[in-house]
Amino acid sequence: MAWLWSSWEEFVDNVHPASTDNRGLFTNAKYGTAFEVEWDLHKAFEELTGALSSLAKLGFTGRDNERPPDDLSILDEAHGLVEELVHAGEELLLHHKRLAQSDAAYGFLSQHDILEHWERYSATKRIFREIDQLVKDTSELTAGFYRMKNDDEKFLIYHLDLPSELESDFRVARNLFSIGLEEVGVFMVGRGFEMLLRSIAKSRKIMITNKNQIEPASEADLFDLIEAMARLRWKSTASKLLTTETKALFHYLRALRNSNAHPILEGTRSAIGAREMASLATEIASRLWKDVTGTRARFAQTTINKSW
Repeated sequence: MAWLWSSWEEFVDNVHPASTDNRGLFTNAKYGTAFEVEWDLHKAFEELTGALSSLAKLGFTGRDNERPPDDLSILDEAHGLVEELVHAGEELLLHHKRLAQSDAAYGFLSQHDILEHWERYSATKRIFREIDQLVKDTSELTAGFYRMKNDDEKFLIYHLDLPSELESDFRVARNLFSIGLEEVGVFMVGRGFEMLLRSIAKSRKIMITNKNQIEPASEADLFDLIEAMARLRWKSTASKLLTTETKALFHYLRALRNSNAHPILEGTRSAIGAREMASLATEIASRLWKDVTGTRARFAQTTINKSW
């Protein structure tokens, strides 16, 4: 899954684990089922928030307007809770690469080595400030987790206005993105895009002629469907139904559907990421449907000669 790190070395280089320096955890995540990975991620988050809550009961709130405790008698208990918190936080980031690379993780990644310096810090009361800072940074990490969760719920479908039968593929894509399966998510957006285009072609009775033969565009090969729809113009304005950019996007998604998804996305990731591509395609799909169904305007012609 795209949430997971490509290798143990990549995880170590980015997270510098102080507690989860265990290749076995990575192996389990890499080869486990999506259900198992989601379960482990949820478990790590529950343990993380549990440790935060327990530290707050000791007086470590991470709030700027509240001084941390300085009672040496609680230090042993605090040490055990910090160990739990650091381990759970690192395991969460092991299972959620996107969160680890976000600004929300910056503080935690700067502070989670507290255990390595515990003996030196505990020689003075600095240890209490360091624990409180860790709590503050971890609270921001959990807030970032919730922000991503909420964003993922709205991703793609928040402003989507399509009939349920045309929306389903985009909703599946949203769900795939929410668990990090971005390449497959883009594939599903492409399928939803194709279904939408075929539905428009069918509702407007678009036909393709070729050597005295005629067939519905909705039943044509996807390449021919795209080319035909790209030649449609509105009768009143002479403007094209599909812009040059939209046509190119359709063909890209068609190539993605017909090829191995990973190399294609790898080759374009520097220019546009999977999430951005899916968002753009979904926005265009919604707008196209609105343009076609929200008006009685006619096309200049509905029979397209196959000249490509």
